Amino acid sequence: MTVRLDLPTNNISGSSLVGGPDTLNNVSNVTGSSAGGNFLVTGPGASYTFTGNGDSNIFDGLGGSGTDTFTGNGTKNQFFPGSGPSTFIDPTSGNTVNLDLGSNPALVNVSGTTVNTTLSGSPVSLLNDTAMTTTAPSTTVTYTFSGLAEPTTFFGSFGPTTFFAGTGADTFNGLGSGPNELSYASAVGGPLSINLVSSHAVLGGATQGFSGIKTYDSLAGGNTTFVSGGANGNTFDATGTGNAADYSTDTKPVAADLSAGSVSDTGGGAADTIDNITTVFGSDEGANTFIAGAGTETFEDAGTTPGDTVNFSHVSTSGSTPLTVNVSGSPVNGVATSTAAAASATYTFSNKAADFTNFTGALSGSTLFLAGTNGGLTFTAQGSSGNSADFSAASSGLIVNLNLVTNNVTGGGLGSADTLTGLTSVTGSLAGGTAFEGGAAGPYIFTGHGTANDFVAGGSGAASSATFVDPASGNQVDLSTLTFAATIDVSGCDGHSDAE
Repeated sequence: MTVRLDLPTNNISGSSLVGGPDTLNNVSNVTGSSAGGNFLVTGPGASYTFTGNGDSNIFDGLGGSGTDTFTGNGTKNQFFPGSGPSTFIDPTSGNTVNLDLGSNPALVNVSGTTVNTTLSGSPVSLLNDTAMTTTAPSTTVTYTFSGLAEPTTFFGSFGPTTFFAGTGADTFNGLGSGPNELSYASAVGGPLSINLVSSHAVLGGATQGFSGIKTYDSLAGGNTTFVSGGANGNTFDATGTGNAADYSTDTKPVAADLSAGSVSDTGGGAADTIDNITTVFGSDEGANTFIAGAGTETFEDAGTTPGDTVNFSHVSTSGSTPLTVNVSGSPVNGVATSTAAAASATYTFSNKAADFTNFTGALSGSTLFLAGTNGGLTFTAQGSSGNSADFSAASSGLIVNLNLVTNNVTGGGLGSADTLTGLTSVTGSLAGGTAFEGGAAGPYIFTGHGTANDFVAGGSGAASSATFVDPASGNQVDLSTLTFAATIDVSGCDGHSDAE
């Protein structure tokens, strides 16, 4: 038989009580039926000790304010604490603790250690295997479940709840609008993966479920990956090093701004907030935008669709600490290919590097783009000085035409044309044979290698000027397109070059 013990009405009922409900007076220690399925409800004021044998018992302390002890001896038991301190005991796993306490904030700690945190703005020390809430201003109550075997399922309050997770295979469910938080800042081990797509976290060998959470905290030392299917107003708060945010399953292009700590997509959801995350995986669908921050970072795209942009606008540069963006296919002056470097910061975009096709330099200028032979790339310079594009890695002569609506570079073994914006200083192929043509913007600096380079001084106004540099002989300077008197500096060219 299963029974319902309802101490607010002082009666006990059950399907096998032939004569109807029994009445209890001054009883505070009750053991339920060994068949399980007991529903034990506390009364007001007094302290109670309930023991529910079997499985699927419900211990309901919501009507009481005493110091209660609930003991289960099976699985699938549910513990509902009241407004007084309670202790939950069950040596069998698979039970539930439900802190359905209205809008009061709550804390749950199964991290394995004491957590020093705050509750309603006041500092508290929360012991392991306890929960804490407020029942009135400046009044806290603690629930203890050190006797519960893992895994356990926890439901938070309808107010904001913070769960401090550990290494057990527990499940954490936030209720109401929260905001609710799942923190691994006090947990040990690693690495940690928090996957919002599957609603599971994996720490070591333990898999933990969660729902109703908006803020996620990494391990204290880092080494945490946050996996999101799309921006939705979540917060990923990381400490330590080696942290990543993975949006590879997002079906919309991602805009990850590491300078501002935000990630958005075109799906219409609120932007996510990221903190101390240095690696971001964009959508496998491509067309992602990565905006670099101030420190060393990695941008990833595991898909096969090109069109990703890396924007270095917020990287600090100067004439003595320039930004070098290397997509040449080989290391250059210590900068590996598919990376960028400025001062002590290195930016890597090597995973499916062919997906990265658009590069924007620093707002402060002083950006060097080292091009390769893939082609189809866009290099955009910003700032007033110190910017250049270097095509030394091209396999043969190029055509560099800066006298077009869309300035471009073709030939040289490039698969398709590269586009240049805001760039007036260009270096040609080491193989020589590059044709340079300027426009009206100037001043231009064209640097050739080898022989048979053709420098064409285009332009239609006196503001246009050009400097041609090539220490080798056999080059040509063509002034035939000029429509005004001009001064041409060829001091960097060999004396055996021709001018027309």
